[in-house]
Amino acid sequence: MVLSNAPTVSIVLCTYNGAKYLREQLDSLIAQTYPIAEIIAQDDGSIDETLDILQEYAEKYPILKIYHNTDHSAGLSSNFFSAMRKTSGEFIAISDQDDIWEPRKIQLQVEAIGDALLCTCKTKPFSTDGLPVQYDDRTPNYHLVHLLFASIPGHTMLLRRELLDKVPPIPADCFGTAYDVVLASVAGSFVPISLVDSVLVHQRRTETAATYTRPDGTTRHSASNALHQLWWSVCNYRRVMPKVREQKLRPRLRLFESIQSDTADHRDALRISRLRAEGGFINLLRLSAMCIKHRNHLFYARTSGAANLLRAALYPLMQAYNFRHLL
Repeated sequence: MVLSNAPTVSIVLCTYNGAKYLREQLDSLIAQTYPIAEIIAQDDGSIDETLDILQEYAEKYPILKIYHNTDHSAGLSSNFFSAMRKTSGEFIAISDQDDIWEPRKIQLQVEAIGDALLCTCKTKPFSTDGLPVQYDDRTPNYHLVHLLFASIPGHTMLLRRELLDKVPPIPADCFGTAYDVVLASVAGSFVPISLVDSVLVHQRRTETAATYTRPDGTTRHSASNALHQLWWSVCNYRRVMPKVREQKLRPRLRLFESIQSDTADHRDALRISRLRAEGGFINLLRLSAMCIKHRNHLFYARTSGAANLLRAALYPLMQAYNFRHLL
């Protein structure tokens, strides 16, 4: 049962030519067991029936408020930050336009967030178009050190409103990353991130989705794939990493330098970010030592033993494989 003095929740939904699946997602938002104060839908210039569908639902459900993004050149991250700042709720939940939420998503996250600035959950991909999808059902680790090498999907996030006040001014390049990476990095720099260890979002995968990557089998967790990734990284590290530092790591360092936190986790994250951004053989060794120190926080799922130590030592080198598309 939801108490009458329960915190208010706003949902942010950014749309662009999403008419095909939009009704399914709107229905799952409206069907939440936790009362939703408002749904802020901000459209980025759709030319299909997206706006007609939003208007249809707004007439039936007054909590749905429609806005239009006027700066179409700013990109997806800017659109989401703009929409979030239009909300009034004590908590903000982020929604993609083509997913499907479990009815208790918001209720379970509000109950679980505790003193954290951000709560996430498991998300399971699916496709109605026959696309291959890949799902890891292990309990994910979202320690700040892991988030230096990974991210939390925005569509799983429930955040406290005050997190927006801690986000530094967003430059045009969004620190070389996306809005959800910024939110998770800032939140984890202050307080550990909360997790509901259940699938609360069903993420629709389509060929046109900005975040869809076709699984190629080489990223699955196995010894043979690890050896393949290590060999590729040894052969291509010097070729790919200058591009990675310029496009990704130096902008990310600016993000961590801009976060006004003095927690131990943030200090270590800042040091690791500097080592990655500066490059060089000595810094690679120092980075390897930092990864060994944080080996229990480094990977997607917590592991232990001698293999875990070796994997942590090689982790900075093997990160090159994740940027093979830059060559």
